[in-house]
Amino acid sequence: MNTSEGSSASIQQNLEFPAYDDMVDPNFQRPPAQDSSESVDGEDHPTASENDSSQITLYDPIVPDLAPIDSGAEKETYVLSPTGDVLVKLRYENTEIRYLVIGHILRVISPIWEKCLDPHSPFKSEKIVYDNRQDIAALYLEDDNPDCLLNLFRCTHFQYNDAPTKFDFHDLRELAIICDKYDCAQVLKPWLNNWLGPWENCVLEPGYEDWLFISKVFSYTNKVEELTSLLSNVSSSLSICGSYFKRGERNVSVEMIPGPILGNYEPTA
Repeated sequence: MNTSEGSSASIQQNLEFPAYDDMVDPNFQRPPAQDSSESVDGEDHPTASENDSSQITLYDPIVPDLAPIDSGAEKETYVLSPTGDVLVKLRYENTEIRYLVIGHILRVISPIWEKCLDPHSPFKSEKIVYDNRQDIAALYLEDDNPDCLLNLFRCTHFQYNDAPTKFDFHDLRELAIICDKYDCAQVLKPWLNNWLGPWENCVLEPGYEDWLFISKVFSYTNKVEELTSLLSNVSSSLSICGSYFKRGERNVSVEMIPGPILGNYEPTA
């Protein structure tokens, strides 16, 4: 799996967006008809539960309503520490990606993972045999971006040479979702200027409204006031259904717009 890194070329390419006329809802009373897996800007947006840190999805491989993982499929395993004592099993698009990590690091960087690894917690992890070693804990996660999760583990397990120097905007948003979900954004502070700084010249352009969410997660205030002011001047009120507003001819989902900022908008009567 390749580590995703941004470049100046990829930043420029993101300034070009397709036409959205066929997505505009003339009645402005319901979300524009589109595949639920697509967003108005052509990128995959997470569901509301992925943004809500109070709704952590841990999967149980024996739950009957989940499609079974193909047991014959090759499982990718990343060894973040040869002395790791926790095997993170990520279920993603019907495959399993595994990360051998140090449990103490996970407990320190995330209160969510601390609870999951607490033997007295209702979310306590199970014990499995890994590489002929006994009593290694297994932590089950679901739907997190595998590359971004790997980069988070690289940064926290001192693999600095493998940590990315840049992120494209999509993966930066996916990383923010993970950090918001597990409440661990603070551990990435040393890298944030390099990762977020290159995008400051782009975020006022259409298609970069998720900068508000990214900035909130990472406590990065640059360009937030400018983008908020711009949206209040050029955007419509919320649709009656409350799920999007219009920016010119584009429909902007409010799925990732921080709640306090949405207070600036009122539903259209």
